[in-house]
Amino acid sequence: MTYEDITKSAREFRPALRFDAAISHAARAAVRRILYAVAILSILLSLEIFTEHTAGFLSVFFLSLSALGVLIGLEIFYSSIYYMRLPDGMSFELARVVSDTNQSDITGGFLGSRFGRDLAKRLGLAESEIGNFLSSRSGRVAASDFVFAEGASLSLASYARAVFESDKELKDRFFGDGLLEDDFTGAALWLERNLVRWKEAREWWSRRNLSKVQGLGKALSYGQVWLLKKYASEFAAAHDLSGIDAGGGYHAKEADETELVLSRSSEANALLVAEDTSGALDVVERLAKRLANGSIHPALEHKQLFELDTNALIAATGNKNAFELTLMKLMQESIKAGNIVLVIPDLVSFMSSAATLGSDVASVIDPYISSSAIQIIALADVGGFHQSIETNNALMQRFERVSVKGGTNEETIRFLEDRIEALERRNGVFFTYQALT
Repeated sequence: MTYEDITKSAREFRPALRFDAAISHAARAAVRRILYAVAILSILLSLEIFTEHTAGFLSVFFLSLSALGVLIGLEIFYSSIYYMRLPDGMSFELARVVSDTNQSDITGGFLGSRFGRDLAKRLGLAESEIGNFLSSRSGRVAASDFVFAEGASLSLASYARAVFESDKELKDRFFGDGLLEDDFTGAALWLERNLVRWKEAREWWSRRNLSKVQGLGKALSYGQVWLLKKYASEFAAAHDLSGIDAGGGYHAKEADETELVLSRSSEANALLVAEDTSGALDVVERLAKRLANGSIHPALEHKQLFELDTNALIAATGNKNAFELTLMKLMQESIKAGNIVLVIPDLVSFMSSAATLGSDVASVIDPYISSSAIQIIALADVGGFHQSIETNNALMQRFERVSVKGGTNEETIRFLEDRIEALERRNGVFFTYQALT
């Protein structure tokens, strides 16, 4: 594919690019807010207490309303192009890079773009380093020298890789500093995935996002869970799911398997067994994200995921009778609600703690977990599973075991990528791509 082909594809986004160049997104938003305020204020001032100026205020109201309508119409037109993705993979962001690039200096155009600057930052390259390289180069990569892999999708990541491969001077300069080509491409893929997720979240009118809106009648048809909320928390509220890729990546296979188990008509309970329960917890987080996205199996669409605080339950009850009575009430309430998926974060520890009170958790919950009105996801590490659960025939009959395997190196990196931005926001830190790998 030649650079002319890439430029031709980018032209499809020209109207939105020109609109952005004429007035930025931030400026348009500010003008709309001003017009909203003027419209509200003018209609309020046109009330009877200002009767002598009513006509003037109403004129201002209708003028601001008309202007607002024009701006909203233009924004709808802009969004129809901005969120478009062409069959060849071209996106608005790549079209902006291409349109702002001088064809006599492809590398300079890329590294000077917002995506290029963000990529350099993720690779641990200071702006001064990039500036020094651009100013001290002996040559430039022109459009005629640009090599883009035939058949490759026109994505930001593939374009970044092509820039790296086309510019020998760029490769030599940063290879000498220990930067690998895989680092360059991997960081670009990471940034592009985050950008795609961000755009998908903002595109509220898309089928994916509209499917998340639950019907009021459906929600009201389920019961309340007052006692459960005392000893459990809504999973999505307790865990940061913002960066999780629900569809693929790390532990996606185990999430698919768990989803299939939970969607069965009876004894739909999953036991996630991992080397460490944190790996099993990642599977539950992916399911929670699918629930939030509306991309879950239809049988689970309106389910609520609650994580049981087993330590709080044990501490609050304190003796065998109180513990078993409370646990049974929790199960009964969940079954009555009809849409509860209960997560037990460490089943082995829960059973062990209950045993100190003289209670057998498996016997207490057994009459309830065969019901189709409740699903349970229990987590256990491999050692605890073999020692305390595998030998319990009753539990093994009620739960379907899902083995959570350790991921490949690539999957582990994706796992970290999904979570790193939330960690950065919470702690005010910044990670380079090399720090993840």
